[in-house]
Amino acid sequence: MTVRVFLIVLVTFLAMPAWGHSTDALSKGEIFVWTEPVAGFDFPRLLVSAVVDSPPDKVYEVVTNCDKFPDRLPQIKEATTLKRSATSHTCSVTVGLPFPLSNLTAVTVDQRQQGPDVWFRKWTLVKDVESSYEHLAGSFVLKPFNGDPNRTLVAYRVHAVPKTNVPDFLRKTAQKKSMPKMIERIREEANKL
Repeated sequence: MTVRVFLIVLVTFLAMPAWGHSTDALSKGEIFVWTEPVAGFDFPRLLVSAVVDSPPDKVYEVVTNCDKFPDRLPQIKEATTLKRSATSHTCSVTVGLPFPLSNLTAVTVDQRQQGPDVWFRKWTLVKDVESSYEHLAGSFVLKPFNGDPNRTLVAYRVHAVPKTNVPDFLRKTAQKKSMPKMIERIREEANKL
């Protein structure tokens, strides 16, 4: 793992307690969704935290297997792995948006790690490929919840700036509805593995 990736993961985990979310509420299944401003951008970063009652390696399989995203994650219409190595994959993903908006497609490259203490997938937009985004970067970071190897704390972060104009009220409404659905689907799919 590169020093930069390690620092990103470390900062993410150090920030988790500061998110102020009750361990008790997380333990009971509550899903936290919020945004934070990003310097130099009008679009904020979206953050989600939740607990999945499955081991991190199963959750990792759900959130990293690009070719199965359409079957495992809501709103993903198409997804294909274009290139892979042991620690990185390049993936083309199309996200479905409600009418009258057009679907959004991007090619991303990710860095990943499978345990033993932290599992993560961190992706960025491949710049020299046609895309529906001005900017796109995100991550899933997973670790055992309260030391329980059969429960996973999921931290999802994404900063997406589409080229198309998405009205602010529509973006906020979509995020409020789609993020809990995403976590619920991850819970269902991880339980199947």
